[in-house]
Formats: sequence, C-alpha cells, structure tokens
Amino acid sequence: MTEIFTLFSSSAGNCTAIKSGETVLLVDAGGSCRRITCCLKEHGIDPHALAGIVLTHEHSDHVSALRVLLKSLPIPVFGTFSTINFLADNDLVPPGAQLCPVAAGGMVGDIAFDLFPTQHDAGDTCGYTFCTPDGKKIGFATDLGRFTGIVAESLSGSDAVVLESNYDPHMLEVSGYPYPLIRRIKGEYGHLSNEDCAAGCVQLLQSGVRHFLLAHTSKQNNLEQLAYQTTLAALEGCGGAGQAQLEVAPKFGCSPVIVL
Repeated sequence: MTEIFTLFSSSAGNCTAIKSGETVLLVDAGGSCRRITCCLKEHGIDPHALAGIVLTHEHSDHVSALRVLLKSLPIPVFGTFSTINFLADNDLVPPGAQLCPVAAGGMVGDIAFDLFPTQHDAGDTCGYTFCTPDGKKIGFATDLGRFTGIVAESLSGSDAVVLESNYDPHMLEVSGYPYPLIRRIKGEYGHLSNEDCAAGCVQLLQSGVRHFLLAHTSKQNNLEQLAYQTTLAALEGCGGAGQAQLEVAPKFGCSPVIVL
C-alpha cells in the first residue's frame, strides 16, 4: 500500500510525505523541524524511520527545516547539482550532512525516483515521479511557471499527482504587490495559476491520472476552496469529475491521505 499526504503546503512552507511499505520519504522540507516531526507523529510515523528527503529547489519555503532536522536525523538529501551546491555553500545543512546530487534519478529506500526540469526562478528546479514496489507511480510538480510538454509527459499515467495551484489571477492583481513581483509570479518562471493547474489536470486525466492533490497555494493570493472549485469545474467541463479524486492541500495543516 502506498500513501501520500502533504504536511503543509503554501508559499510559507512545503513538505510532502510518501510512504510505501517500510519506506517513508519527504519531498522538500520547508517550515520547521518541529512542524515536520509533529505532523509525522500525528500520522503514526516515527521521524527516525525517514529514509531520505528529495528537494525540488533551494528556495527557503522548501528547505528551511533542513539544518535542524538533519542534526537529529542523519538521512540522505537528494537534489539537482545546483540545489545541493546551494545548500552546502550557504550553510543550510549541518556539517557532515549526506548530500546526494542527482542528474536523472535514484532510490530512496525501496522507492525509485526520476526527475524532470520545471520552469522556476531558482538554480535548477525539478519535479519528480516516484515508483513504488507495488507498482504505483506518483507525480510531483510545484513551483512551475508553465505546465510544459515535458511536465505533462513526465506526469502522464501516474496513479496520483501533486500539482501546484498557486494563485488566483484577480487576487494577485489586487494584492498590492509591487508590479515587478506580480510580473514575476505570473511569468513563465514563476508559479502556476488556478486556471493553468485546472487545464493541466484535464490533460492528465486523459492520460489516466485518477488522484489529484492541488498544492502550494499562495498565502496571500489564493483560497483553498477557490483552487478546488477551479479545477473541479474544468474536470466537470470535460465530463471527468466523476472519474477522479480531487483534494487541496491545506496551507498550514496535513492534507487527507491519498491511499493507492
């Protein structure tokens, strides 16, 4: 049995857990060590049972817990060469941390992973697909300015997909943010809007994906219910709403567990 849930997911901090058999891994480690360990314990997972952490990129909302977390949990951290080098060069991990740069894929315990490039304004951002011993495929893509062809191809055929639904365009326009920041968020190396996420989910539904977990909603420029309704309407519009399970990751709490 494979389980996926987010511990918290927003522009303030991101962390997702994937559990298959005896292997438990984290995708990103934002927020704080305390929040992560408390959330894991709430789900009956001993933090010391973690097999590793895979990182999408080096922004603080994805790595801020690493330095404290790795002091008590000496587990390997995987990421692109750029991400791993950034951690080491900027004192974001404790001395002696197991940093594992990867160019294509690898293994965390019994879970195999492959990475693919995403468009975001960090050194070398990526998304992931995970394959579990029971034959399940999980796709993960947040922090992407565009739902590119390679993202669609990589996520296609997954049993479950965690996909960014970051902002509502109207909320962003009236946010009071400086125009350069608005332009950055909306740009092709920024974040994915609710509408673009919805269109991506329709495309992925047609490839066989049946579980969607919308993630990384903006703290200021989105509402969880709005993200949900936007994608639900798109799935209903293509006649696929009854074929898929749709959830939205809470900004500051654990999501429902998707069981595959």
